[in-house]
Amino acid sequence: MIVWIAFLILVVTGIIGIIVVLINSSSNQTVKSKEQQAHGEAVRIFSENAYVFTGLYEAMYSIRTGSLRDGTSVFEDWNTRMETLENADELLSFWNVLYANHENWDRNEAAKKAYELLAFASEAGVNRSTETELTVDQDTFRFYDILNGTGVATGLAATVETPYWSQRNTVLEKGEIRVDAETAESEEEFE
Repeated sequence: MIVWIAFLILVVTGIIGIIVVLINSSSNQTVKSKEQQAHGEAVRIFSENAYVFTGLYEAMYSIRTGSLRDGTSVFEDWNTRMETLENADELLSFWNVLYANHENWDRNEAAKKAYELLAFASEAGVNRSTETELTVDQDTFRFYDILNGTGVATGLAATVETPYWSQRNTVLEKGEIRVDAETAESEEEFE
């Protein structure tokens, strides 16, 4: 009889232990699920407001690569624009948690945070073009400003000096190209 009681106590204790583990697991999954939902909502809100940050994407990229040494003013400008958004509580929470005290970051921390912020923007569909060379066509002027020359004909080779930033099919920041001088000169000879 005592053996059976001991056995039942062990079984009940085991069952209770399994229930506790399942409850904890479920509660951890609920927390993760809520965090994922909040993150997804922040991405959605940013996606709808990506245009607000036009003019800051390439500067943020320069912080990320270390070519812009002091990014305080860029983060401050981003912060100011963030605070002007309406109905953006989840996005503001995301910003305030991850980017508070940006004025106190050293160069390495700023580069890390710029990388994270651009990865977040990428989740919202904001991307930097990757081409380094192109042939000028009719659409080139939609994406790029030309650094050398104004009457540039289609068909000329060009080097991308600064890539453009876009969200899906919308250009947020135009890039800059430099038309190959040799190609431009030979084109002029045939005109």
